[in-house]
Amino acid sequence: WREKMQIHTLRTIREAGAIKRYHTARTIACETVAEHSFNVVNLILVLTEGQASRELILAALTHDRGELAVGDIPSPIKRAMPEEVHSEIERREQQAVLAMHPQVFMELSAEEEHILSLADKLDGLLKCTEELKMGNRHIITIGERYCGYVQSLTEHNPLFRHEAEQIIHAFRAEYLK
Repeated sequence: WREKMQIHTLRTIREAGAIKRYHTARTIACETVAEHSFNVVNLILVLTEGQASRELILAALTHDRGELAVGDIPSPIKRAMPEEVHSEIERREQQAVLAMHPQVFMELSAEEEHILSLADKLDGLLKCTEELKMGNRHIITIGERYCGYVQSLTEHNPLFRHEAEQIIHAFRAEYLK
């Protein structure tokens, strides 16, 4: 039974990683949750100079796996939802992650939550920059939205402002070419 359960769990994890991101936008290159999670982990390692906690790395690896249960809901829609609906979606995402990884329960500090959120948004902005480099001008609106998220995350926390400003500059320089 345990072996069968592990195989089922591994298949579910692989399915979660294969979910396509940006399904509501025109993109030239497809990106999956697995690719995004890998990028977020590496951004966190850069931002923390390799000093990220085990919990933060695990949270970064699993932060979007719950999308298998609810789908990839675009951020503007999440923000427009009533709070109780948004809370229910987050609860279901968390349940899905725990179903895949029952032994992994992460409690992040407020600073770690902030770093995870920033790395998540920075990766989105880097994706938009890559899309622009390939000629996709449809991505500018999404990229500017990410710029706003990143600026609000670094506005009162100067720790990573320099890195964030460099990535925002690279994005804007690309579409002003």
